[in-house]
Amino acid sequence: EKREDPLQALPYEVCIAVFLHVPDVPSLISASLVSRHWHSVLEDGHIWRHMCGVSQKRGLITTDLRVPLDDYKSLLKQLVSFDVTRMTYSLMLNGIEASSTDDPGQSIDETLNDSLTRFWSSTGSEGSDSNEFLTYKLLQPVCLLRSVSMCVFRAGYQRGAPVYGPTGLQVLVGYGPELEDMHYRSPIFPVANHTDTQYFNLGSNLIMGGYVRVELIGKRSTQPGDDLYYLAIQSVRSSGIPIGAIDDTLMYSALLQHAIKAPAFAENIVKPFDDLPKDEYTNSSEEGQSRERQLKATEKRLKQRRAREQLTDHAKTQDLVAAARSYLETRDQDAFYEGIKGLFRAQVQTVITSEEHKGKIRDQVRRLLLEGTMTSLQEGIRLMTEPENTDLREPDLIDILKDTKPLIVRQQTFDPLLLYLLSLLKTPLAVLTEYESLLLLDIFHKDKAWVRNVVFQRRLTNTVKVGERLAAIDLQVACSVFFAAQSYDKVLECYAKLGDYNSIVRVSQILGYGSDYIGLIQTVEATHGRVGALQLAILLCSPPPYPPGAGPLCDPDVLKDVLGIAMESGEWDVLKKMREALAQAQAAAKQPSAD
Repeated sequence: EKREDPLQALPYEVCIAVFLHVPDVPSLISASLVSRHWHSVLEDGHIWRHMCGVSQKRGLITTDLRVPLDDYKSLLKQLVSFDVTRMTYSLMLNGIEASSTDDPGQSIDETLNDSLTRFWSSTGSEGSDSNEFLTYKLLQPVCLLRSVSMCVFRAGYQRGAPVYGPTGLQVLVGYGPELEDMHYRSPIFPVANHTDTQYFNLGSNLIMGGYVRVELIGKRSTQPGDDLYYLAIQSVRSSGIPIGAIDDTLMYSALLQHAIKAPAFAENIVKPFDDLPKDEYTNSSEEGQSRERQLKATEKRLKQRRAREQLTDHAKTQDLVAAARSYLETRDQDAFYEGIKGLFRAQVQTVITSEEHKGKIRDQVRRLLLEGTMTSLQEGIRLMTEPENTDLREPDLIDILKDTKPLIVRQQTFDPLLLYLLSLLKTPLAVLTEYESLLLLDIFHKDKAWVRNVVFQRRLTNTVKVGERLAAIDLQVACSVFFAAQSYDKVLECYAKLGDYNSIVRVSQILGYGSDYIGLIQTVEATHGRVGALQLAILLCSPPPYPPGAGPLCDPDVLKDVLGIAMESGEWDVLKKMREALAQAQAAAKQPSAD
């Protein structure tokens, strides 16, 4: 028996109201297959506009988008299928503000360069519960954010090589740099206190804005000397897609029209393009910070900023500013949209073209490496080692070479990873990354002379990890890498293992560096016995010959217990007792063993 369609008896508006209660898109699609009548009703834009709102509440998108009624179905299709990860761009343009800055040379802009020795530092605080923030301007006034990454700085030049990381991190996104301009706030992510790059993914939400504020929650480490808590961040990056790189016209239009409605959007386009940030100068009156040093730091930051702003088309940016200024006077959103809708794509066309080219090259290299023939590997390695393709030298592509079995060609065996590393070393002035340096040392760890030559040619990246790997091969060479990495605790540890006690004293005096001398004494005793430990202790506790009047590096009373030196009643000269103990230890060492 044929059943009647109950919706046929209902008014059209009631049918729409019924379908507004359908919970998700798959259910709507299933319902549209029931009959022609249901299908025609489900083509109504009111239903799909409502579904966009439902999807918003479930986290698909964090904004309320507006398009013509008939386009909501197509828009929702784009939103569901849109993949922020399909091609990502580096979005950071400039540092805008830091909550505090310890020194003009440690500004927020230091987090945007690639140096391993530059960093931003907060001022010190008495408690570990103090928070800081860093605010950045993105590549365009509207960007879709995918993730934020951060690398914490290790102060190897300080006693104990402290790592100055926060306990947590929160990402805020908005159309202006002020806190009230931020419309998105991420969950609080835990932060590990190490120097590897940490990634904080913002999920599948379409998170839009032109500014990012990174909230750094809590402080872990105190600085030797003042016992205050600090944060030090080596780098901060964000990835995602600038609106100019979105090729779907409907989605581009919806996102841009939504951004226009934000009060801070136009205002922050109009603000002077080369405004100075307002961060570290809050502390400029502190003692010891000269005006000349501040001016040099400011000049350096402006050069860095202008270099990064060359990523965008300056003429198009000026057109954008003019349109925004006109909108602030007329408040005509439609005219503003029409005036700027063509500018964003043109503004970053150079960036888009460059990233698309890089993406094509990366895909080509991946295919060549996975093909695994000698010819394809050679071509892939050639592309990876070209100076302009440094972005290809990342672990994911290198690991393909690492996992590829050696090839046998004309009775000769070729290791793909080794071919790659040697090709890099043949490239003039090429410096291996930390990952590449570690792989090279794993291969050549038995060839001390070859490794020493590579290090002295400055072909390896100078990091603590590379130095630690080198320490198992050649302590002297490792010492030079630790020096370059400013890891002075590791330098002194190498000298201790080498038995070079005079260098320990000399380096400590020159750098004014107070190390963990008890730990050094224990290291020497484990490596060179009691004689070596006493020799080092006597040097540390004796006044140095230069400069005149300088005191010893260490108080003898601090070391006597670890050396097991007992003072008799009435004795006070610990250094004298150390010398006596050394003479006894040397005499005992010269005596033949009982065997």
